[in-house]
Amino acid sequence: MKFARGNLVEISSKEKGLKGSYYPAVIITYLSNNEYIVQYRTLLAEDGLSPLREVIPADEIRPAPDEIPVTGFSVGDLVDAYDRDGWWVGKINRIKGSNYYVYFKRTDEKIAYSLSSLRVHQRWVNGSWQKAEWNYRSKIVSVYVTTRVNKGRMVQPKTVINNTNERAYSSGFLTTTTKT
Repeated sequence: MKFARGNLVEISSKEKGLKGSYYPAVIITYLSNNEYIVQYRTLLAEDGLSPLREVIPADEIRPAPDEIPVTGFSVGDLVDAYDRDGWWVGKINRIKGSNYYVYFKRTDEKIAYSLSSLRVHQRWVNGSWQKAEWNYRSKIVSVYVTTRVNKGRMVQPKTVINNTNERAYSSGFLTTTTKT
């Protein structure tokens, strides 16, 4: 997939201890060897003041996922938790009050997060966003699906409203497709 200057993306870290995490960034420029210069939106350079810029291989870059607003999660839901300047994949293990306890398989940790630090886990597969399976009790407010077509022209977003009190169902995967 080709990215253009200014595209919002996420960078997959392959460093030990950081695998499974994604960091928000913006594309600065494409280099001729299938690499991009990116500027992180949450990580700082060594000076501690300016945003970190790095050269990243294309296979470690994915578009930023569409936001899926929710009013809550259920035990068993796959989520991304925002922690240490990036997004980490985990599973809701327990809910106590307004805290969601997320279990991270890679580190065997359980950490409490507020709803505002969590998002629906989505996978970038073959040029499409695929929403992870949800427990039927999850409270999905709405899903916005945007499709990119040739030359980056955007198509009108499609909105799906799916909130029926205690039972909100997803009908398989909702995807965002990119054609190049």
